[in-house]
Amino acid sequence: MKREARLQAGLLVAACLLTYANALSGAFTYDDKAVVRDNLLIRSPGSVPQLFRTSYFGWPRGVGVNYRPVLMLSYAAQWWIWGSRVEAYHAVNVLLHASVTLAFWLLLRGLRVGGASAFAGALLFAVHPVHVEAVTSVVGRGETLGALFVSAYLLLGLAAARAPRRVLPVAGALVCYALGCLTKESAVVAPALAFLAFLAAAEGTLFTRIRFALSRGLWFWAGSGAVLCGVLALRRGVLGTALSGSGGIYELENPLAPLPVLSRIWNAALILVRYAGRIAFPLELTADESAWSLPLATGRSPLTLLGVGLFAAVAILALARFSRRAPAAFGLLFFGLAFLPASNLLFPIGTVFAERLAYLPSAPWLPSRSPSRRGPPSATRCGGATTRSSRAASGPRPGPRRPGTTTP
Repeated sequence: MKREARLQAGLLVAACLLTYANALSGAFTYDDKAVVRDNLLIRSPGSVPQLFRTSYFGWPRGVGVNYRPVLMLSYAAQWWIWGSRVEAYHAVNVLLHASVTLAFWLLLRGLRVGGASAFAGALLFAVHPVHVEAVTSVVGRGETLGALFVSAYLLLGLAAARAPRRVLPVAGALVCYALGCLTKESAVVAPALAFLAFLAAAEGTLFTRIRFALSRGLWFWAGSGAVLCGVLALRRGVLGTALSGSGGIYELENPLAPLPVLSRIWNAALILVRYAGRIAFPLELTADESAWSLPLATGRSPLTLLGVGLFAAVAILALARFSRRAPAAFGLLFFGLAFLPASNLLFPIGTVFAERLAYLPSAPWLPSRSPSRRGPPSATRCGGATTRSSRAASGPRPGPRRPGTTTP
């Protein structure tokens, strides 16, 4: 790694540590108490098999909707070492956030984002206020650890696409995908994010990039599908349902759950607009916005029609602009795909709104692509005769890359 890159990495880690240093003095709050502090299953190594046979909150089969054994195993490992010392859990969460920030920075660089833009995007991700709940609450580790596994899956997936005959990147990516899905359910969408990243990294027309993503990642996609089937089978065996059921979802926490399907989708679209507003303008943040703090909109209200119309317009515009390689389009599509499992659009989840759920979806919003895709930085205009003479000395300018290839 070059000196400049090492400096950027160090600054990103320092930003994470300085921003969240005060989290070390925090206590167990809200679900931290039931999931960690008072949970008897994490007290002894002998209970590890039980962690893989129990729902997240320890409810009986057919009641819970969350299955996160890898996350629970991380809490258990800490308990065996530090017991109930809450500062240790907070310290690990901050270190996980720093790791996710570095992984996100590496991903941007792998997607040919300019060095300064990649650093700026990762730096804002490191210090963005909307991440406070995910980083400072102990149970927020589901977001940070899950995002770390998803980021590693994307990085290894890009490496596999660039060298399709190498087995290790594919195997490593599939392991990360399995660990991510068993950490937080939202990681299930990682293959869709990988496909989006493949399209962004490839050259050529949109059709050429789609063909590249499908052909270069054949074993990658097949393996991801097999992992997903295995995870869904585990969930069905433990929870009694592969996806989401009605048991364990309370109207107090998610008033969208009992609504008719169409009304739930309308309100979920409005809430996605609210999430986008919180990320863009993090002025009023809260760690608990469940129950009836968010008023429900009826299907005929102007607010509902405006919100759904805005949501649809942005989605269509992002799809149209992505074919022209617009960076903002990639960010918006990543946001939508990453949010899909927790959006209440496909099925109701355990909460109506939580800022911690915006942790991974907020990642790619900020950076812009480097200004030149056809040649190295020295081939761009940087001043008069010096540039022309350097081109003449270095020989003829190389031709464009063959469509369907990626930058090394």
